[in-house]
Amino acid sequence: MIILLNGCINAGKTTVAQAIVSKTTGLAHVEVDALRDFIRWMPLEESIELNLQNAIAVAKNFHAKGISSIISYPLSRGDLVFIEALLDDETIPIHAVTLYPGLDKLKTNRGTRELTDWELNRIGELHAMGIATPGFGITIDNSQQTVEETAAEVLRLVGFMA
Repeated sequence: MIILLNGCINAGKTTVAQAIVSKTTGLAHVEVDALRDFIRWMPLEESIELNLQNAIAVAKNFHAKGISSIISYPLSRGDLVFIEALLDDETIPIHAVTLYPGLDKLKTNRGTRELTDWELNRIGELHAMGIATPGFGITIDNSQQTVEETAAEVLRLVGFMA
């Protein structure tokens, strides 16, 4: 199984993914932004396709060993189509889950995170692109949930059994 954990910057994707993998077995977190660190010199928009290809390659490797993956990244409908094409010859179930706590929460410092000006601008861009409400998969309003509650809801909605 591959869980695509979608949402804007500051929606809680990484935090929720980390909570999920810390409480389950047989599930690995593939952080697409960590893959981007290998090619920071490449402009962001140019690196997205390569980063998604690498994330899916890692997920396929995990799947071959019986390990499911949770991939966290802001995904557009085009990104989803690209990912589905990469998995076209595979029999790996894909579940897309978007975290959307609302635009006001996205633009608020949460926990220990202090948003940079670039992040605030990018949140606005991603929101305008429809990343927050992409029209595919399941959307969770995590504005009033704890990280643990959101993690449990994601696992329940995708039917993941550890």
